[in-house]
Order: sequence, then C-alpha cells, then structure tokens
Amino acid sequence: MHHLQTLPMIDRPALLVVDMQNDFVRAGAPFEVPAARETIPSQQRLLGAFREHDLLIVFLQLVGIENDPYLRMQDKFTWVRGLTDDIKGCRPGHLRYYADIEAHRDCCAIIDELAPTADEVQLTKRGYGAFLGTALDSILRDRNIDGVIRAGSGKLHSQDKWNFCLTSA
Repeated sequence: MHHLQTLPMIDRPALLVVDMQNDFVRAGAPFEVPAARETIPSQQRLLGAFREHDLLIVFLQLVGIENDPYLRMQDKFTWVRGLTDDIKGCRPGHLRYYADIEAHRDCCAIIDELAPTADEVQLTKRGYGAFLGTALDSILRDRNIDGVIRAGSGKLHSQDKWNFCLTSA
C-alpha cells in the first residue's frame, strides 16, 4: 500500500494568481502560454473556495511600459520583444483583439473568467519576480499568512526567502 505524504498544517493560506492576463492567456497573445487556458476551470474552483471562506486572494500582473528598460535585455530574453512599442505587451489601457473570445480587451487585465472582485488585492510587477518591487511580502506578513497556493501562468521567484508552505496549482 502506498501512503500519502502528510501535508503541513496551514492555518492562514493565501491564493496567488500569477500572470493570468489577456496577453498571457489568450490565443495569439504576445506572451501566450497555451497551457494556461487549460488551467482556467481549476483556478475558478480555487477562487470559488477561497472566496467562500473569505481567504486572501492576490492577483499579480506583469505591466509593460513605454520605452521599457527590459528592452535592453532583448538579446538575452526572447519574451522581452513583446514589450516593444509596436507590440505593447501587457501595456495597461492598450486594447487588443483576441480571436478565442472574439472581442477586444485591455491586454494587461486579468482574464474575464477569473476577474478579481473589488475587495481582492491586485498587484502590478515589472518583471518575473512577484516579490521584487511589490507589496506582496508586506501583505502576506501583515495578514500572518503561513502558506500560499500559486496558480496561474507565471512564477513567483524569490519564494525561497519565505518560511511558509508554497504549493503550485
């Protein structure tokens, strides 16, 4: 018989939804992660459970800007090409047509299927790291969060500095 590993007890969890934005999830988007679309139903269930129990949900969004400093790294990171002024990847307020939903949407916005409520935290980030240059660390500490579930198309990075349980969904 195969026994399941015992999971740590988490009293105050948070759900971190990372980069589930139109420019990452929608078909043909500049930063498209096709597998992200397959995770939408499970993320909807997670959101429903966290909302039902009034638990912390944080949405993290990559934001591109005009004359983005990341453009200097184009030769090292192919994804940076999406930030150029002709593509305007994840540029807040920039509307883009997405064929899979047959509509225009703000390319930086969280997808409609996972839309945050007014009382849920939304943080913008300038790179791949969710902790660097954001208030994520203080939000989690101020609320005594002892474990997080990461969902979405992106990664957290820098989570090794945390002493809580990290689970990916």
